[in-house]
Amino acid sequence: MNIEYIVKLDGRILPHVTACTSGINDLVSDKSGRITASGKMVRYMIDRIPSLKLEFAVMPQEEMQPLLESLAKPSFEVEWFVPELGVYKKQQFYCGEHVPKIKSTSPLLYDAMSIELIPYEGSKGW
Repeated sequence: MNIEYIVKLDGRILPHVTACTSGINDLVSDKSGRITASGKMVRYMIDRIPSLKLEFAVMPQEEMQPLLESLAKPSFEVEWFVPELGVYKKQQFYCGEHVPKIKSTSPLLYDAMSIELIPYEGSKGW
């Protein structure tokens, strides 16, 4: 299977993505646990919440600036390939801490950077 891209942010394919880790956090009810009478375990799923970690290669200012502007918004649409489902999915996210580091000044280049994308409040899981 081939895919066209790994991830898009607000409809734009992100440049220089070297890795995308698509994690899933299962949100389980506090009613889950062992049934005393039978000893069986039960698990009540509330939701499945995705988390995305992206790694970027060294990038010039011309490509870093629009990326940083997008990440500064309160939320943005992300489309990414979900390995578990074998399809692309769209959802609202916001960006956690990210630290762009200047690698060189002539030409202006930014060092490799990692970011974590967190589902925006009110977004639904799977």
